[in-house]
Amino acid sequence: SFRSLLNRFDTTVSSWKSFNYIAFMVIALNKFYKSKKV
Repeated sequence: SFRSLLNRFDTTVSSWKSFNYIAFMVIALNKFYKSKKV
């Protein structure tokens, strides 16, 4: 059970990292397009 708990925690961390990466890319693209328009 400890192994499944550790596995679940690992997948949560990886998904959280990927979510942060995607959010960072979206924010960077928004800033880039806004600065490009102005």
